Amino acid sequence: MGEQLISLRETVALTPEQTQQLLIQTQETNRQMVEMMQQMASSLRVMNEQVVQLTRQMQAQAMQMPVSSKQRTQLNGAIRDRAAVLGSEMGWPDGDKRFRMLAALIRADIRGKIAMASGRSIRGLGDVPACQFQVAMRQVGMWEEFDAIDRIDRK
Repeated sequence: MGEQLISLRETVALTPEQTQQLLIQTQETNRQMVEMMQQMASSLRVMNEQVVQLTRQMQAQAMQMPVSSKQRTQLNGAIRDRAAVLGSEMGWPDGDKRFRMLAALIRADIRGKIAMASGRSIRGLGDVPACQFQVAMRQVGMWEEFDAIDRIDRK
């Protein structure tokens, strides 16, 4: 086994010129690999910029699509239900006009919050972007502006 190692070393032994040539080839290969990696990185940056731009366009389009009539009805129903719960907690009798006033206040507040989040004018619940429907429903469910309820209660 020892003799085989010695003969292998002798077989692989390179002359200084061969060593220099091998070094030059290795350096050229490394340079080419670095260049290819830089091109790949540049391509990935361009692709990333395109994906970001496409995402922004899709988000802008999604903001333009309003809720469906069924979603608008659901949102109105949730607002009326929330007003009923809060009014009942305040001890208002059934049919009291303050329920409608509270529902209108909730509706206006939700429109304002969605308008601020979407960066567009929301005149009615039909203008709420469809992509913001679930957000609006959660906001209705969490709505508890007791200062506003007190103001309505004093009227």
